[in-house]
Amino acid sequence: MKTTMTFIVIATLVTNLSATKFGPQDSHTVKSTNHKFELRVDTKSTTQRITGAFGSGLEGWTFQHEAEQNSFFVSDDGEAAAVVQWSWIQDYSLNKAAVVIYGRSGAERTYTYNELSKPRERKPEEIGPIGDFWRVWRGDATINGNLLTINIEGGESRVIDLKNPQALPPHEAGDETDKAPQTREEMEKMLREREIKESEAQTAENPKIDQEFLAIKAEETAEIESSFPALKPLLGSITEQSQLKVLGGLPNQIMDDKLFEKTLKAKGTVERHGETFFKNPFKLETEDAESLKTLIRDPRSFSKITDPLLPAGFGAAYSLVYETNGSVTEIQICSRNHKIRAIHKEVDIYSYLTPEAFKKINELLGKYEAP
Repeated sequence: MKTTMTFIVIATLVTNLSATKFGPQDSHTVKSTNHKFELRVDTKSTTQRITGAFGSGLEGWTFQHEAEQNSFFVSDDGEAAAVVQWSWIQDYSLNKAAVVIYGRSGAERTYTYNELSKPRERKPEEIGPIGDFWRVWRGDATINGNLLTINIEGGESRVIDLKNPQALPPHEAGDETDKAPQTREEMEKMLREREIKESEAQTAENPKIDQEFLAIKAEETAEIESSFPALKPLLGSITEQSQLKVLGGLPNQIMDDKLFEKTLKAKGTVERHGETFFKNPFKLETEDAESLKTLIRDPRSFSKITDPLLPAGFGAAYSLVYETNGSVTEIQICSRNHKIRAIHKEVDIYSYLTPEAFKKINELLGKYEAP
């Protein structure tokens, strides 16, 4: 499959008189209200770490989430963390997760923008990203004990208990029948159902064009699903003698930031199969390289893709490039949704990493960055 989708979003922040730019936040530490636990927010990695005075036999733990301009919080027992997305969101992303509650097993609860708030357009005097598709959904977010309070548009607030799942009061601006998904599978099912409804609505407006689009998409989906049996033989091309280099993907940068541009220029980039990476590979420790190879060569680390969402252009966080006697096998890994793309000669496969393998790989690679 040769389909490639590339999305480039460049937004410049302006006031009435001059331009203002927001760069990514610096790495920092967030403390629980009782000061017994700390959440280390690492802007150079998607791996965020919780440490503190855990009970007997318990150690610190990590979860995967990009720092960007998001706000982070940790509960008073150190067993739950919350990520509250940036106050600005595109209008076509309002059904995505605005708040994610993490535990040791990963994402445990999510709440969408539409469920929490009624995002509004930017006011003329406000500083914000250019584009009439941008919306503001919240103000400050604070925590007291385990209770996370988010000030939302319209002068209201939402309170979320990090430790106890609860139904939020209905919000007149949102879809009251739209319950927040509790797992990654539920989230993807929800997005899949909405995508089908949107496609049906578009088909009604322009039957000829949209029927052609749906036919192409159905063909691509069938190709993706049927390609999974070829993954095991592809993984067999990676041997004990294979030489590995790992390339880091570019950070998710939606703002026009001088620091970001300077970093790209200093480190250099290279494009591989439609995805852009930093040019220089990670300097892996031998033990980490071997652990990584063991995970990647094991077919049990992968599962079949079951949703029709187009995975092309998924924003790879890493590219694992294995060379064996001049033959190259490449595994591109997305940091957000467990998807991978495996490429060897004419074989091109999309698949999922299992949650366990995804976690282990991020723990192995999260400590490295492109030199």
